[in-house]
Amino acid sequence: MLTKEYIKEVKSNGNGGIKHLVHDYKDSGSISFILENLGHLPNDFDGSFLPDLLQHKSSNVRLWTVKTIGKLSNEEDLKILKSVLQNEQDTTVRREAVSSIGRMRNPKAKIIW
Repeated sequence: MLTKEYIKEVKSNGNGGIKHLVHDYKDSGSISFILENLGHLPNDFDGSFLPDLLQHKSSNVRLWTVKTIGKLSNEEDLKILKSVLQNEQDTTVRREAVSSIGRMRNPKAKIIW
């Protein structure tokens, strides 16, 4: 059963566990629940699966994906978030992309425009 405690355990067991968990739970409600309950991410968190989730049919999954990408504060992800701003149809997801860029507090965010 998918619980906050289980997600925390999988996250703490090492890199890649969340990726496999998201892969195992394919429904949008479960994926959203997983992403929503990640909390603070370790520096070595493997977010390589996240860009693929930006193509998910559920805007809620895309929203939580954008939030999670913002938590990574990875400079390379600024391009991904810019793409979300340019291509996303859902205004809530676009708004979260702006917020995520701001939360990253990266001076290079000004340059991507």
